Amino acid sequence: MFSVAGTAYPSGHEPNGCWGAHGVSGSFAGATVVLSDGNGQAVATLPLNEAGNFTYFGPLPASLYAKLVHQGKERVMVRAVPNGDCNSCHTSLGANEAPGRITLPP
Repeated sequence: MFSVAGTAYPSGHEPNGCWGAHGVSGSFAGATVVLSDGNGQAVATLPLNEAGNFTYFGPLPASLYAKLVHQGKERVMVRAVPNGDCNSCHTSLGANEAPGRITLPP
């Protein structure tokens, strides 16, 4: 249904559930996920909702990169995104070399 969907959590090893920001009201305010192509050109900027969820319905470039931006800081993925299902790799324990959940930049 979504081209890209995922959840940002307060810590890297939160249990399953799509309410990542639940209970930490305000701490995710203004956070966005920026999708870009292989040339660094932004494809989309996705705001996080009150639960930390983000979604995108548009077309995706062949090489897709992602970063989470919050209060002037960035958490950048170092490799191309393998697919739009962010939570398939960003699990509580991490899968496919992901370190764990998507979290705000330090």
